[in-house]
Amino acid sequence: MGGLTSKQTSIPSPSEAAETDYMKTLAGQLRQKCYNEKKVDACHQLAIFLEQYQNQHEESKEIMQSNCHKHHWGESCYHLAQQSMYGIGDGTRRDSARGLEYYNRGCDYKHGTSCTMAAMFHCTGLDGVSPIDLKKATDFFQRGCDLEEKASCLQVGLFKRYGPKDFPIDRKGALEMFEKACTLGSFVGCREGGSMYENGVGVEQDMGMAADFYARAKRLRLSDIEDS
Repeated sequence: MGGLTSKQTSIPSPSEAAETDYMKTLAGQLRQKCYNEKKVDACHQLAIFLEQYQNQHEESKEIMQSNCHKHHWGESCYHLAQQSMYGIGDGTRRDSARGLEYYNRGCDYKHGTSCTMAAMFHCTGLDGVSPIDLKKATDFFQRGCDLEEKASCLQVGLFKRYGPKDFPIDRKGALEMFEKACTLGSFVGCREGGSMYENGVGVEQDMGMAADFYARAKRLRLSDIEDS
């Protein structure tokens, strides 16, 4: 009797099949909301999905660019900036100048983290793209803080409290920034606020308020440890 050969066929497990169906359904839903219902947030989510799960970098980038340039969706501008900064995506080359351009757009379109990142360029003169300009950096940090970006609030507070060279000291203003940063979840903001109340810097000494800020800092630190 002649030998029989069997061709091995890879059969997805029930869990794999269910996951595949779920991904197809999700892609269909996002496409419907993006292309038919014209929902900009869904377009952003679709672009992320195509990039991360389906390796469709070209369509993903086209959606992001449309979202940023035509629809002024700051989060999409920020994503394009990150791609430019780190050379993420098929055929994307690292380009810090383009990254700053997209951070600026993202900030203009009310994306707080974009404001923080643009500010960092002006703080550090990163890659020689922009000269160090602390006034411009502070303006971007303030815009980020106004958009509830805790890192920006903290940085404005540090500038006002400790004053880099030729930067005006404003201890009362620093405390306001630290208080806001603390409220937004900044451990350092809470710690700095506690220190100012403890030592009566920019405010009348108040050990009760100092203890409150230090306690909030401790809770944030413990939360960070638990999450790590």
